[in-house]
Amino acid sequence: MKIATNDNNWTLYLLLATYNLISTVLFPTRSLKGSISAIDNIFIDISHKDKYTLYPLINGLSDHDGQIIQPENINMQKQPSEFGIVRNFNKHSMNDFKTKLSYEIWDTIFGDNDVNKTFNNFHNIFKGFFTQAFLKRKKTVLVCQTV
Repeated sequence: MKIATNDNNWTLYLLLATYNLISTVLFPTRSLKGSISAIDNIFIDISHKDKYTLYPLINGLSDHDGQIIQPENINMQKQPSEFGIVRNFNKHSMNDFKTKLSYEIWDTIFGDNDVNKTFNNFHNIFKGFFTQAFLKRKKTVLVCQTV
């Protein structure tokens, strides 16, 4: 199978190559009524071109097949940890959120004919309960870099 079948494809591949990116999928990813095409792709840094295994995943859920790429022998260098802010989603917080919504009197939502006011009222109530139920917390994020 050719990598690029027309000028637009070739232009895209050349553009990506300027950023050291190469195509990995060289097999059809879509088959329909006797026609095949490779319209889905994974691009990787050219320095890793021989360090992966790639194969199709035919699951029957779509007219496109999936692709699975498994990197091999890529050493990861640890970087200093960073902190991120995440919301705490768990069974208790989900139940708290649902309970708050269920006890809300929605008169301010249904009592106005102006769609913008109605949406803003709904959004404010929803966001208020969301921020109360799903509290923010600091989380350490490990940053890795390929060597």
